[in-house]
Amino acid sequence: MRIVRELPNLSWREGDGHFMLFEPVLLLVAAFILWLGKLPGHFIALIVAVLIFYEVGVLGYLGTAQAFGLRRFSYAAIRAFFGHWASHPEYALNVLLAFSVTVCALFLLSKDVYRRIHFPNGEI
Repeated sequence: MRIVRELPNLSWREGDGHFMLFEPVLLLVAAFILWLGKLPGHFIALIVAVLIFYEVGVLGYLGTAQAFGLRRFSYAAIRAFFGHWASHPEYALNVLLAFSVTVCALFLLSKDVYRRIHFPNGEI
């Protein structure tokens, strides 16, 4: 899911690289699909947002815990994970955007399903 392209950094030292992350673009596309207001778009936006939340949030946390040799659900692992975010605020922004798109998609999806079940002919 993650599309990463490595570009040389301005320092031009060997091994330096700048990563362009395309998760925010995918989340903006999901938000635009939500804005259109169609029922299939709600499902697509929900799937995209949940996958990005899982990839950046959950797998990032598990990877940080494993990299530091900590237990998964320990206070030290949580502290190491959020300490890593201080140097990379784009990860926190990705998780925040994915969470907000997920909440909006769930709300709009439940509203549309409720409307289709209780008012099948469109009368309110």
